[in-house]
Amino acid sequence: MQDQAPQTAPAARTVTLDDVREQLQALGLDARKTNASVVQRALGRGGMSTVQRHLDTIRAELDAPAVPASGEIPAGPKDVLDALWRGAWVAAQAQTAQALAQALLERDQARSQLDTSRADVAALDVELTAVQEREQEQAVQARAAVQALAEAKVQMQAHAEVHAEALAAALAQREQERQQWEQERAAAAAAAALAAAEARAAQGALHAELERQMHMLADLRAGLLQRPAAA
Repeated sequence: MQDQAPQTAPAARTVTLDDVREQLQALGLDARKTNASVVQRALGRGGMSTVQRHLDTIRAELDAPAVPASGEIPAGPKDVLDALWRGAWVAAQAQTAQALAQALLERDQARSQLDTSRADVAALDVELTAVQEREQEQAVQARAAVQALAEAKVQMQAHAEVHAEALAAALAQREQERQQWEQERAAAAAAAALAAAEARAAQGALHAELERQMHMLADLRAGLLQRPAAA
């Protein structure tokens, strides 16, 4: 009988992540509430560190948030949406109140400018009325001055005619008396010549005064015609 060689025990298989997951499923255990020693005893093999590493991986997978499918948008948290809506509402109310306040301010400014414009127009109307009244008064005064000058001219002409008639009468009388006062001929002639000279001088002075009055009247008329254009 030959001696048989001793048989060696097979090497323990390394514990994998699937092993730990299958064992948890078989035992109905929650990886987040189960420790590595329970799983290691159920498997009957593997080191505690290996089982613990696989257990941590499974826990991380369970705690990881679900990734939404492509194109699907998850619903937002209600408290966050409420906060965003309140913030947007408050901002909109603030902007509306600011716009309203600005509009009211612009309205008040427009009203103030309108009142100022109306006051300016009223003041201009008063000033224009005063100017028109002054122009009318000046026109009346000018017409009165022209009339007075015309009357003065008539009076001067009448006085000149009176003086001329008186001079003619005196000359006629002296001519009639020339023969009667033959002896006084020289004296009468000298007196008549003197009287004639005086009459001519008076007539010349009267004519000069009349010319002066006429120039004054022409200057006054020219001034009246130029005054409205200057105003």
